[in-house]
Amino acid sequence: MRVMLLTAAALLAAPALSFAQSYDRSGGTQAFVNMCIARAQGTGTTQPEPTCACGAGVLSGRMNDRQYDIMRQLAPLTGNQTAMNSAVQVMLRQGYSTQEISQVGQMLIDLGPHIATTCGVLER
Repeated sequence: MRVMLLTAAALLAAPALSFAQSYDRSGGTQAFVNMCIARAQGTGTTQPEPTCACGAGVLSGRMNDRQYDIMRQLAPLTGNQTAMNSAVQVMLRQGYSTQEISQVGQMLIDLGPHIATTCGVLER
């Protein structure tokens, strides 16, 4: 009986696992790294790629798929409030909530110091 219950639970969980595994985070990683490198170019950092890639890893580890997708859509627009407002409207039409979008913005603020202390050692 216990084996049947465990098997049933595994079968019920399988579709959820396959959905979570099918989400491609590479677009979010690339968007964050591109934004990070563009911002680092003005700071005199000679090789920002490792630091930026590390930062993307920290974010990916802390965000679920929906949050990481929101970040992917917002990262290229950093510093352009008009474009960011337009992107938020698009995300709302995609089914994201205002609360989800705001939560990602707050996560980016909150994780900034953590990224700096974790990945700053890679700056050159």
